Amino acid sequence: MSALSANNIGLMTRVISAIVHTAKSSTAIYKGGFLMQNIDGDVLPLTTTAGQFAGIALDEKATTTTDRKTRVSESGEFLATLTGVAKADIGKPVFCAYDDPADITLTWATTTKYIGKIVALEYDSTGAVTDKCWVRYDARLGVQGS
Repeated sequence: MSALSANNIGLMTRVISAIVHTAKSSTAIYKGGFLMQNIDGDVLPLTTTAGQFAGIALDEKATTTTDRKTRVSESGEFLATLTGVAKADIGKPVFCAYDDPADITLTWATTTKYIGKIVALEYDSTGAVTDKCWVRYDARLGVQGS
């Protein structure tokens, strides 16, 4: 398990749809982090608690009760690192338990949330598959929806 911090480098992301959400008061949100939406409709960093994947944070925000808005990419693609990814993994779903995209996995567990699916791979100069893959996500479609 890892968690994002202010020092993390943002994801390489192709944003299709973005929206401004209210962020949970007193919860720090970091650019490039996975977000979830709680039952009150606020976004907060993705955790194993109840809530659904809401997208990727486009802003870094240390929220307070007076500054609670953050831009969220609800759909698009991001370049992920997934050790051992292969051509046969294109189309497979990816899951994550925490806000750090470095924690994505191809294995579902009761503690993970559906993030999206692999749509393309990156190759090195010799044509070999690298550990990089493009993941398409769409939080608007809900669980197992994209």
